Amino acid sequence: MNINNMTREIVSGPNRDFLIDAFKYAYGEEKLTPSFEVVVGKITESKGSEKIITRTVKVIHLTSIEHEDGSGSSFNLKGCCAAKIYLGGEEKVYDFESYYHARTRKGVMSFKER
Repeated sequence: MNINNMTREIVSGPNRDFLIDAFKYAYGEEKLTPSFEVVVGKITESKGSEKIITRTVKVIHLTSIEHEDGSGSSFNLKGCCAAKIYLGGEEKVYDFESYYHARTRKGVMSFKER
């Protein structure tokens, strides 16, 4: 995966079965739309604690799922999505690559403008 300034941490996402179904029906009439919550910023509050700011990434087409290891829960994903990945930015369509662990619902997602 290409790590750059357009890489965001995933803090929440779909389960394994939903991902596989979304891949299976990526171009079907009854399309499923998985979404991920990614971190776009952090704010340090007055008491020193950090508050994370997240945005929803809506997957338009999930075009590739690859097992990352033998666990059955770790995947490398590819596709295109709609997201606001910058604070104050507008929603754009991006190609993405992601490492995602479906059991913990965490991972990283890299975006490339189309």
